[in-house]
Amino acid sequence: MTQRHLLYCWELGQGYGHVLNFRRLAVKLLQQGWKVSCIVNNVATARRMLAEISVIEPAPRVQNRLRFNPTRNLAEILYNNGFHDGVELKHRVGLWQQQMQKFQPDIVLLDHAPTALIAAQLEGLPHAILGTGFFLPPDVSPLPDLQADTNPASDAEVTLLTMINPMMTQAGLPEFSRFSQLFYQAKEHFLCTFAEFDHYAQRENADYWGSAFDIEQGVHSHWPAGATQRIFAYLHGDYPDIQLLLSELNQLDASVLVHVGGQHQLKPEQFPRLIWSHQPVKMTDVADQADLVICHAGHGTLSAMLLAGRPLLLLPKQLEQLVLSIRLCQQHLAYFIPPGGNLTLIPTVINKIQQDDRLQTSIVNLQQKYLGFDLKEQAQGMLDALAELFIGDEAN
Repeated sequence: MTQRHLLYCWELGQGYGHVLNFRRLAVKLLQQGWKVSCIVNNVATARRMLAEISVIEPAPRVQNRLRFNPTRNLAEILYNNGFHDGVELKHRVGLWQQQMQKFQPDIVLLDHAPTALIAAQLEGLPHAILGTGFFLPPDVSPLPDLQADTNPASDAEVTLLTMINPMMTQAGLPEFSRFSQLFYQAKEHFLCTFAEFDHYAQRENADYWGSAFDIEQGVHSHWPAGATQRIFAYLHGDYPDIQLLLSELNQLDASVLVHVGGQHQLKPEQFPRLIWSHQPVKMTDVADQADLVICHAGHGTLSAMLLAGRPLLLLPKQLEQLVLSIRLCQQHLAYFIPPGGNLTLIPTVINKIQQDDRLQTSIVNLQQKYLGFDLKEQAQGMLDALAELFIGDEAN
């Protein structure tokens, strides 16, 4: 039997969440004899988190141009991230096509990879989309406004269509009448979130697969024996107020374990009361031991912690994280401090979290609702769905 070949494409976004969303499925695919190749935004992260996969190559570089600030919908976000120039976009699509022609995959799995999505359609490759609700908007026009702004919508959707449709026409494919149709040519949609975590609260008839994450990677956490309050802070080095944030954490009457991902110039000796882990921390330990988790509202991290019953203080950096933080706060599942907010309030907010019985009740109710959720079953279900795509493609 011919070996099945899946190409995983991750283009936009940062942190460990994307590859960890894919990790369980990747391992299942390899165990079942599939060949798995990757084209990714961050090769170093992918090689660390997907060590079993030998073929991992860098994605074509995205040229950014900040026009929309703040951004209000996915079209504006993509415009700022490589979709601002039709010539440059067509060139990058061509680079993705060359990669796909080189790899000759049977199926392409796309994780926040809109340019690769266009390339897969132009190449006529069966493809599936993997991601949270944020990366897969409802198939409507105009796109839902994530900022609830009262001003008229921008022209971003129309602008993107004027760049994408000529490529479709040239390839003999139908043009899109609305931008969201781009995401609904896929053979399968792995909408990896829960209704409570979906950025698009207005989505109807959603087929949720549940959040996808892997919290078994990393080094063991170490808090001092007898610590009365254990806090874990998973932060990004590009957080604008990282120095102030660490200073505030350094003053807490608690044992604070910190991991800062990404590039940074921080000097741990400036924050002597903090416990530093220079390697990613095994989040199973955090789920078992932490009294509070502070993070930037990465979908996988907060999903894992809430399902484990851990309270959260969220410090969103961008729109995706902010929308999710607001959604959770509205459901009384987390507290957050918005971008540019007053970080000196951290001790006060932590005190409120500790005393908030309603928060604890909401978290327990969420745990009970998804008590039977099984990540292994989720990964197996995805593998079965991909196998069906492979069989269906052979039959055609």
